[in-house]
Amino acid sequence: EREGLLGNGVLECSPHSYQDSGFKVEEGDVLLDVGCAEGIFTFDNIEKVERAYLFESSSEWKAPLQRTFAPYLDKVDIINKCVSGRTVGNEIMLIDVISRDLLKESHFFVKMDVEGAERSILKGNEDFFSIAKVKLSCCVYHRQDDAQVIEAMLKSMGYKTRFSEGYMLTAMNGIHYPYFRHGVIYAQNY
Repeated sequence: EREGLLGNGVLECSPHSYQDSGFKVEEGDVLLDVGCAEGIFTFDNIEKVERAYLFESSSEWKAPLQRTFAPYLDKVDIINKCVSGRTVGNEIMLIDVISRDLLKESHFFVKMDVEGAERSILKGNEDFFSIAKVKLSCCVYHRQDDAQVIEAMLKSMGYKTRFSEGYMLTAMNGIHYPYFRHGVIYAQNY
């Protein structure tokens, strides 16, 4: 009963939950779904947000995302590039997508699940994460020490942090001590 797929509090006991009752997308937020895949997280929150930017580098998701979000294209941008520390070719920086006015006036909810590239995205987009008012829900289980390294990075940028409830057992890159990992870090700078 307390676990499910779509959010709205139903995942609050899962270590892989992007939201819980105290940390969630709020009415009027601008949502950046970095590593959106099929866009379930954004779709579940689309009615609340002022605007949504979906970043997915895999071209196989482009057409399905366009069909899923067709009724919302007035407030959804689908960006078929990977978020990076530079804007060139198939790579894009967050600061190059968000208008300066939106950057100064809005609150952002950033969901990041990018299969181990979270650290490089945070480092390469430090301008955005330092300037914008951000709530960040970021996966920290892809690498053995992601939780510690990413938490330290965020704290050095002035974020308050905490982890989702529980731990995950993951076999990525083999199973090594410590066997259980945090799933998601919640961070906020305002």
